Amino acid sequence: MPTHFLFQHGESDAILTTTSEQYAVLLHQLVKRFRDAGFNAPFYVSRGAKCDYVKPNNIAGIRAGQLAAVNEALDIRPGPDTDMI
Repeated sequence: MPTHFLFQHGESDAILTTTSEQYAVLLHQLVKRFRDAGFNAPFYVSRGAKCDYVKPNNIAGIRAGQLAAVNEALDIRPGPDTDMI
């Protein structure tokens, strides 16, 4: 069984029109599926929305959604800011 999950996703959402609220809700749904399948390791949500190949329009919204997704009850924790790498 894994001991940790690092969730690195947001680049395609930053290109689309995904809102911060939608991002957090969808991530909570994904984590609940993992929990229902018996995976209880903490999820670390990286803050990343930058894409070098296209001009994303929604970086701030996705980064806000990544912060909003942090949830103690689901053991979703803040991860690294991978946009800074």
